[in-house]
Amino acid sequence: MVMDTLYFVLGSLDESNGRMVERGDDAIERFYGNERHKAEVFRTYLEKLAEDRGRSAAIETEIDGGGRTIFRSSELALLINSCYKLVKDAGYCDEAGVSMGSRVMFASHELFGETSRLKELSFLAGAYARFGEGNTFRMANAEHKVDLVARLLSQYGCRELSVTYLPTYVPRVFVLSFEPSKEIGEIVEACV
Repeated sequence: MVMDTLYFVLGSLDESNGRMVERGDDAIERFYGNERHKAEVFRTYLEKLAEDRGRSAAIETEIDGGGRTIFRSSELALLINSCYKLVKDAGYCDEAGVSMGSRVMFASHELFGETSRLKELSFLAGAYARFGEGNTFRMANAEHKVDLVARLLSQYGCRELSVTYLPTYVPRVFVLSFEPSKEIGEIVEACV
């Protein structure tokens, strides 16, 4: 399947409570220890994104004290963060009361623009690669992204869409179930 690499990456981003971006931070994404394979797939797409854009962006990988894999690149972080249109000031200040420049950003349908089919399908493929299994997506604290994915699935002919959440979990885990259309079924198969 032909893929828009940038939109695959955007679909793969964890937006738990929104995408937090701080001024000067070059972090692109963090993966938990149990997501090692997903982190490797993500890195492959980051490298392809840099190549597609004709950039020689250095992508640094670090493992933090909690075992999370963090990908860093000033150039790619700037590109990825520039795709978000909805921005909310997080209101964080340093000890002197100076704004840290933190923003919380949310994916929305505006992300795709007017020529959207390839972008939308690539976004769904990225979201499935990170959050999908069988005929479900599971995302923590990202109701806005679950709503966007559900809207896209419906737009591409999926049926029996159902969003539930697991109230006994902290964080709040949203589960989106769907019956795939032929086109979305092909994406699911490609991501398995």
